[in-house]
Amino acid sequence: MNIPKDRKIIIEHKYGNNVAIWSEADKKFAYANLQADMYEGEYNMYYFETLYIDEKDIIAWRDF
Repeated sequence: MNIPKDRKIIIEHKYGNNVAIWSEADKKFAYANLQADMYEGEYNMYYFETLYIDEKDIIAWRDF
């Protein structure tokens, strides 16, 4: 599979689908993973965590 490393893409992996971009420094794709924390007794505090994935672990991809 020839995955582009010059633009944002949508990747499919075993945990779902995410927007990703190549990280030259890490030699992996970086993607935004939604997180939720509890605030005042409810899970309503949302933010993104950056995770990394090896190219070999990407099942499929498509343009953003």
